[in-house]
Amino acid sequence: MGKSWDKVKKYEASDADSLKLSIRTTAPSDDGSFGKPTYLKQTANSDVHHSTFNDPNFVENYFKSSRLHFIGTWRNRYQKRFSNMLKGVGYGKEFVHSSSITKGSTIIHIDMDCFFVSVILRKYPDLLNEPVAVCHSDNSRGTAEISSANYPAREYGIRAGMFVRDAKACCHNLVVFPYDFEAYEEVADQFYSILHKHCNKVQAVSCDEAFLDITEYDDINPESFSSLIRKEIVETTKCTASAGIAGNMLMARLATKSAKPNGQCFIPPEKVDGFLEELPITSLPGIGHSIGEKLKAKELHTCGQLRMVSKVALHKDFGERVGDMLWSYCRGFDDRKVEVLKEAKSIGAEVNWGVRFQDIMDCEHFLIQLSKEVSSRLKECGVLARTVNLKKSYFYANSDKRRRKGAKEPENIWAVGTLPVPTDDVALIQRIVKQIFASFHINVREVRGVGLQMSRLERMELNRRAAFPLSSFSLKELESSILQDHFLEPFSH
Repeated sequence: MGKSWDKVKKYEASDADSLKLSIRTTAPSDDGSFGKPTYLKQTANSDVHHSTFNDPNFVENYFKSSRLHFIGTWRNRYQKRFSNMLKGVGYGKEFVHSSSITKGSTIIHIDMDCFFVSVILRKYPDLLNEPVAVCHSDNSRGTAEISSANYPAREYGIRAGMFVRDAKACCHNLVVFPYDFEAYEEVADQFYSILHKHCNKVQAVSCDEAFLDITEYDDINPESFSSLIRKEIVETTKCTASAGIAGNMLMARLATKSAKPNGQCFIPPEKVDGFLEELPITSLPGIGHSIGEKLKAKELHTCGQLRMVSKVALHKDFGERVGDMLWSYCRGFDDRKVEVLKEAKSIGAEVNWGVRFQDIMDCEHFLIQLSKEVSSRLKECGVLARTVNLKKSYFYANSDKRRRKGAKEPENIWAVGTLPVPTDDVALIQRIVKQIFASFHINVREVRGVGLQMSRLERMELNRRAAFPLSSFSLKELESSILQDHFLEPFSH
């Protein structure tokens, strides 16, 4: 290993129990390992395998060690942890009063800086100014994806989603750490404890990001309020946070972007137009690659340029929904409200790495395990579901066929089934999932990912029909519940 890896091993020698091995399984790597066994004491004895081909418990191991799983299931943990605080406890009296605050809504967006890296670096302060990233593999030739990189690493062009091999090519001294999910959960709890202590209306976006509505606190200075919260966050968690203050959620989020790292930005109503005039359109939320390319083709690059386009023209080129969004966002308009609790519209799980089926038996075993995972999530959230959405990502087995079709990424096919009753019953879910998958009529060796999503949710206490036994439904009833309208869509990471 190179010099940077020796540096990591040096820390491990003095603090071998401080980190736990966590393998992110959203992208393949050449050997799936974290380099030499000396890195973590658990590595040498790890029995974690890296594909469905050789691990009968692959689905369970996948979700135990997945960053995306941690983020995806975090909201339910948050609601349980802070259920007694969601009504708020008001705010303290130490804030600076101001009579010059503009009337109207005041929204604060708070986002912790490089969360997944910053939490790790609390134990290694002498690496704060060194390029550091978090990833499930340190293999210099690997295709594992960088999850998070600190700002010194970003100066070398390293970004989240970059292959570790490419990141190390950009920066040979890059230090790569694995995840520490216990530490992330601890810091996330501290972060939200602070927010709920000071504000009644907190909308949790993720484990490290939230919106605060302080409109009702019309006798405080929002900048002083934000500074005090950020100061308490860094004193408690040893991690910094940035904040944006504005009249709506859109502008508050954009203000945070301009304030990073470890800063804050206040955009009062009279400065919105000036702030947006030269702002790249791609900085707006909801502008993905496809929309960005269409705008670029029309030589529209800034919000100021986009304002010159009529709403009618935007509807024609982008459709009504996207057109309305573009028209409103380039003007700083956003009527969304901070919601203390947002009910989930769906619950699911997806595996898009390590899927290698040899035959239909492998596939069915996998579907059973995935159904168990989703059923357990439904039960944990106390909800039932009526609709089953199954997604299959696949490659063409023949590479020449792929080239002729121009397929550079896996393609996705969705199929939807409707259950006879809303349920969280694992046997019923498994049964219909297998029926839906069979309707794809594709070689299982081509499959590279499977996602299962349950929607049309109902609260358990409001519906007792889940008690119906599985034997109440015939195979014919289950088969007839499958909608044969499969649809194809581009692969999305």
